[in-house]
Amino acid sequence: MGVTVLKKNTKIPDFLFCAMAAGYVFFTFMHTLTRKIIFEPNFCDFKRYYDAARLLGVGNIYQLDIGYHPLFFLIFKLFSFLPQRYAGIIWCIVMISLVFISIKLMSSFIDKRFTPHSSLPTIFVLIFITFSYQPLMEDLVVGQVNIILMLLFSLMAFRFQKNNILSGLCMSIMLLLKLQYGLFLVLFLLRKRYKVIASTIFFYLLWAGIFSVFIGGEIMGLYFKKLFFFIGPQDRFALLAGDEFFLPCIFGVLSRVFYNSNWLSMRVVKIIYIVLSTGLLINTYRYIQIKKVTDELENIYAFIMTALLMLFITPFTECHHLTILLPAFFFLFYDTIEKKGNNDKILYLSAFFLIALKYSLNQFPSFHSGISSLLSMGKFYGLIMLYVLVLRLMKNRQGISGERIEDNNKTRGVL
Repeated sequence: MGVTVLKKNTKIPDFLFCAMAAGYVFFTFMHTLTRKIIFEPNFCDFKRYYDAARLLGVGNIYQLDIGYHPLFFLIFKLFSFLPQRYAGIIWCIVMISLVFISIKLMSSFIDKRFTPHSSLPTIFVLIFITFSYQPLMEDLVVGQVNIILMLLFSLMAFRFQKNNILSGLCMSIMLLLKLQYGLFLVLFLLRKRYKVIASTIFFYLLWAGIFSVFIGGEIMGLYFKKLFFFIGPQDRFALLAGDEFFLPCIFGVLSRVFYNSNWLSMRVVKIIYIVLSTGLLINTYRYIQIKKVTDELENIYAFIMTALLMLFITPFTECHHLTILLPAFFFLFYDTIEKKGNNDKILYLSAFFLIALKYSLNQFPSFHSGISSLLSMGKFYGLIMLYVLVLRLMKNRQGISGERIEDNNKTRGVL
């Protein structure tokens, strides 16, 4: 089945402890989620999808605050025939089901690769990591689509590495939902996986053709016009710094710290944002080698680094967008166990707890902007630590690969 519950080298106390920890966080998570859904129904983002799906074919869906491909709302019409509250609950159940599919997928991969090196029951470890992760709760409560993106990321990074067509299929669906995932196309370009790019374009155009058959092509123009609004040169600082919804990205940090600054204009802050993002982009792609790489582990690091890069430089990254990192935390938990020394383990734990926890300082206006807002940026610091961890692992892996290539060359020379 791919899910190992009790391994031969697992001690009964270890098994029971893992079962208790996993059970505690799971039932606490489900209790909190059920309470929010029944007594504090929000589904604010889901409501926009719901309204847009009902409006599709009747009016301009992009008059709402949405930027998804119209095909998404055509599929979403299945939910729009139900009352909104019941549709939201069914959507939440579907998303939780996708979470368990992701856990099953990752447990199969981890058991296959890491079981000889760990006595911890894989399924309990993954359940603990998943249901102690606050961005997942936020994603479910607001009715977002990041769990779908998380599953597609898991398939692309851990299952379909050698399958260009299925990787392109996953990539095209990710682009339908959130255009910033196009950064992964740069990764495929640098890795010379041109067939993935070609299949992505093919499937993306196929989705556009299917939509045009059912609805018509006029709305596609409205869609691209809305995209320009989202990525265009707007002044978003006033939107980002005035409330408790902190954005854990470079733009979000700058908007908080320098909002209403008397000594630094917002135009200069935007330039700083562009410079920092460009520097991070260059540094990341330095380590994602510009050649065809067949090392499975190094490819996984490259996928995780690209995901982190996307979260850093996208100017509207929200906390629920960090849901995509759950498969990375699954994998890195076992990967860091194998490493000698404690530095990688400390980085992993620090990154996980900083990102997984919910912070209360954001609720106080005094921490919304200025220098004091630095105290409420735990998730951003967690992203930095996770980036440093993956960068260390990538550099070490590339060093090992380089030594292997040299050894092979020497062997060939001898022969």
